[in-house]
Amino acid sequence: MAKLKDGTRVYGGLQVDQTLTVANITISGNLYVNGTTTAVNSTVTQVEDPIFELGGGANGAALTGQDNKERGILMHYYNGAAVDAFMGWHTSNGQFEFGKAATETTGNIVIGTYGNVKADHYIGEGDQLGNITGANVTGTVASATAATTAGTVTTAAQPNITSVGLLTSLVIGNATANTTFGNGIFVAIASGGNYAATSTNGVTWTTRTLPSSTTWSSVAFGQGIFVAISNTSSVSAYSQDGTTWLPGNMAIFADHVRYGQGVFVALSAAGASGWTSEDGSNWLAQTVTNDGYGAVAFGFYANNVGGVISYIGRFATLSGTNVGSGFLAGCKTKSRAIITSGIITQLTSWEPGSAYTSVPTVTFTDPNVTSLATVVPRLGSGTLSSPTFVSKGSGYNNTSTAIQVTGNGYADAFQSGLTIILDQLSRLPLPGDNLVITGVDQVYKVTSATAVFGTVAPNIEANVSISPGMTTPLSPANNTTISIRQKYSQVRLTGHDFLNIGYGNVTQSNYPGVPTETGLKQEQQIIETNYGKVFYASTDQDGNFKVGTLFGVQQATGIVTLSASQFGLTGLNTLSLGGIAVGGSSVVVSQFSTDGNFVANSDNVIPTQKAIKTYLTSRLSQGGSNTQTGQLTAGSVLVGGPNKISSTVPNGQVGSNIKMTSKINFTGSTTGIGGNMPAFFFFMQHSTKKGR
Repeated sequence: MAKLKDGTRVYGGLQVDQTLTVANITISGNLYVNGTTTAVNSTVTQVEDPIFELGGGANGAALTGQDNKERGILMHYYNGAAVDAFMGWHTSNGQFEFGKAATETTGNIVIGTYGNVKADHYIGEGDQLGNITGANVTGTVASATAATTAGTVTTAAQPNITSVGLLTSLVIGNATANTTFGNGIFVAIASGGNYAATSTNGVTWTTRTLPSSTTWSSVAFGQGIFVAISNTSSVSAYSQDGTTWLPGNMAIFADHVRYGQGVFVALSAAGASGWTSEDGSNWLAQTVTNDGYGAVAFGFYANNVGGVISYIGRFATLSGTNVGSGFLAGCKTKSRAIITSGIITQLTSWEPGSAYTSVPTVTFTDPNVTSLATVVPRLGSGTLSSPTFVSKGSGYNNTSTAIQVTGNGYADAFQSGLTIILDQLSRLPLPGDNLVITGVDQVYKVTSATAVFGTVAPNIEANVSISPGMTTPLSPANNTTISIRQKYSQVRLTGHDFLNIGYGNVTQSNYPGVPTETGLKQEQQIIETNYGKVFYASTDQDGNFKVGTLFGVQQATGIVTLSASQFGLTGLNTLSLGGIAVGGSSVVVSQFSTDGNFVANSDNVIPTQKAIKTYLTSRLSQGGSNTQTGQLTAGSVLVGGPNKISSTVPNGQVGSNIKMTSKINFTGSTTGIGGNMPAFFFFMQHSTKKGR
């Protein structure tokens, strides 16, 4: 063994045949170590060189051939036994490999088990990053078995996707996973650009164009229209067929849009912003809770009050897995008034409205109103609006087709006339029975009753004819209790003389002389109280014969009065009358005519149904669903005469202007708008600016 003292310098060559022990050594030149094995038995090894070179030629020379050996680091550790791990370049496989169980033989590595690699971020190049399990992947994953990313994941064409987790937005080519269905078609919108797509079967899609290029976020269908919204401040878009799209009238920003009971609801995923719209074009701003909505849906929930179940429409939201809220949103009731002889006689609602919490105010819009109509609005749950047809069918021979609606609801319409419908009857009413309605003082007499459903009490429903007829003010609401009285006090008078009876007291009647007050009428010849009945046939002081209040003969004038609500002529085949006068009219109807040309042009002839059809057919060209006519007047609006729309109200008077609240498309090479309207528009526009 040889030892060198501290500070010893060696000039020239130093040859040591055995062991050389040096406490500290500094080599100022290059160090070349020859041999087959170099062992460094130190606990800390520090190298200043930032780049290690492995696997080169002698003294750093470049390789001139393939040695088929791996380059890397073989690491020894103990796991119940001595195990080698490898990290490096696998020459034969042409890739970097990490093995937790490897075997080395003369520079060649065989990996028995590959190890896991944990890192914060993986960045791929091209399409060579594959089989990644974990998070934070940037690039293209060629054959990933699972991936979770906060960014955008783009994959190649997939023949089948068997499972998809929670997606807030999934872009498929130029379409998005946000789709809806309506009017027999599927509609999808793109999350970016101005692309949409439609499909009739969900397999074959046709690209459509949206009105603008923006980050479209959601689409919904309702009221016969498709509505798309954007999560940046852009106007909405709407379409009736999914093909032609039109821009809305105002900008909103929302992530979700859903439709329910007459209204579209749009919500933002962040913030407290919400909007409602009845047409998908005009929106009302609403304030909602800031829950970070991730999903919105509409449905009906069962509300049980006292054993009576009603179904309430509600929008439900969800944020995450346990934060959600429910809220009501609805639309206004819309009706059209039916006018008869200048009086509103009926209201027809095409939209019953929804989500009312209190009785609304009814407003009539009529520029020519003379007196205000009085209505009593009421609320009801589950009102059926206009139906949405999946398919309207074809090949019908009739111009009208009945629609059957199933369920346990009822038509909330007041019954009026001589026949009313009663259900839950304990027995079928008989002619002559008294019918008393709770809350109504009028007593009705049953003239006939026909069972419609059921024969066993209390499941009998019947059409009951009554006298006098039911009037609208007295008509009861649904489920009003009605009592039927068969046994009641009766008084029968046959051939009785009513001499000045009903003219008042003894002094007023002045019997046997002439009544002192000639304005009195025979209105109280009989008095019925507490549902009692008086049946009588009488003759008064003037020889007028009466059978109750239904039949009378004035012998002095020959006038016969029949006030019965029903007239039975059983067994009569033909009835011939010289003429009929109805009510107080002076017109006497003398015949019914089958003449389809209306040659007689008479006020005394009534045409038959077939004659009217023949007359109209000869003057209206039939075009299927389109009927052509030279001129048409609806209310005060005149269409035609030729090619114009105008008002029948003279200019300058209320109602002379026609307001068109919907967008109108003019087609054809000769169509357009007269110059007065745009000229007036420009005049008013500049006048407004000048006034500012």
